Amino acid sequence: VARLDADTFVDRDGLRFRWRLGPDGAWSGWTRDRWVRASELEPGPHRLVVEVRGSDGRSASKSLEFTVQPPWWRSPFALGGFAIGLIGLGVLVGRLRLRQLEAAKVHLEGVVQERTAELERLAGELEKASAAKSRYLADMSHELRTPLNAIIGYTQLMAEEARDEGVDFLLDDMDRIEVAATHLLALINNVLDLSKIEAGRLELQIARIDLADLARQVGTALEPVVRAKGNRLVVELDGSAWVHADAHRVRQILTNLIGNAAKFTENGTLTLSLTRESGVTTLHVRDSGIGMSPEGVARLFKPFVQATASTSKKYGGTGLGLVISKELAVAMAGDVTCVSTEGEGSTFRLHLPSAG
Repeated sequence: VARLDADTFVDRDGLRFRWRLGPDGAWSGWTRDRWVRASELEPGPHRLVVEVRGSDGRSASKSLEFTVQPPWWRSPFALGGFAIGLIGLGVLVGRLRLRQLEAAKVHLEGVVQERTAELERLAGELEKASAAKSRYLADMSHELRTPLNAIIGYTQLMAEEARDEGVDFLLDDMDRIEVAATHLLALINNVLDLSKIEAGRLELQIARIDLADLARQVGTALEPVVRAKGNRLVVELDGSAWVHADAHRVRQILTNLIGNAAKFTENGTLTLSLTRESGVTTLHVRDSGIGMSPEGVARLFKPFVQATASTSKKYGGTGLGLVISKELAVAMAGDVTCVSTEGEGSTFRLHLPSAG
């Protein structure tokens, strides 16, 4: 706010004024009001230009330099204080947040430790339960095998006596009893082997054995089974193939692989062959049977599972033979693998470490 005056004019009551701020500002209208009022001026230097006109037509102008000071909250000291306050507030908030995070970390660590301890306890209980189950199965299997072996033995004796006495009409029934008992014994043996493997009680007699000769023996023993469905067994095993393995367990694996190939092949060909590579000897059991889809192959080595439900219904079986065969091979530092094409056949491979 400024008051305007003009001492050089005689008729001071007839004066009129107008003004503007700065050289580029807009002029105010002519007025007799001697007060200049301006608001919301930016802090800093300004120039007020005033023009006065008298009643006699004379005029004059004058300028006034002045400076507008900023409000206290926009002063450098205030802005510096605000900045320091904001920094302090940020530090305080950061420390509070850090404390919250540390508390949350301690809480989570405690929860994780509790859960870990609980999982370890449950894992220990499950391991004990699994071991108890395996021991129970092993004991029960042993108790069941003894009477079954007696049934098979007495059935064979009775069949021989029936033949000697000429009572041939009893032979078919005795054969059925023997086949059923033998099948049940094989199932019990599989359960026993599986329980031993799960319990870690499998005992192996690793020695240097001739895999080719063992395969020829098993092939000869199973030839009646192969021919039962009109199949032909081709043995492409020349010479010897020495490996480090348990002869009894290898015979068990080969019996299972060749028996499976014969079961799922009709009027086809089963071929036994050998390859050697990088210290591993591989026996191939190839058939021209029904084959499997990739999904079926993926389910092969799971306990009590067969490739498809229709396969289990049509061909029977428990789904344990291949599982046990693979576990036995792995225990002998080998493996059992399979490649198959649905409708064309399958090839099962027994890999064992070579013995030179």
